[in-house]
Amino acid sequence: MNTDKILSDCKNLAYLYLIALVLFKLLFINESISNTALAVSAFFWLFVLPGFFMADVFGINEFFERLIIGILLGGALVGISAYYLGIIGFHVRYSAIILPPVFIAVSIWLSYSKPTVNT
Repeated sequence: MNTDKILSDCKNLAYLYLIALVLFKLLFINESISNTALAVSAFFWLFVLPGFFMADVFGINEFFERLIIGILLGGALVGISAYYLGIIGFHVRYSAIILPPVFIAVSIWLSYSKPTVNT
């Protein structure tokens, strides 16, 4: 991953967050902006960010492909992991706090540790 791609992806994710915030505010017009921002932030924290970073590990380079596949992948990874951690006794309350940064850190580590092929 190069720096320009990372900055471009961060900028696109920030724009996407703002677009989602406006759409959620239009859908939930009676709610305050802070509640709406909290809901959008939770959606991004639980589904979009872990899956977006994990999709990079699988070699998906296009932003929108990584976004769509990442949302599905993030939901599946966090949901299944929270379920199985709950079975072994880890309280589900902490899964939303602990699991997303773990998946983000693991995916960044895997992205930087995979070997590069010179063509």
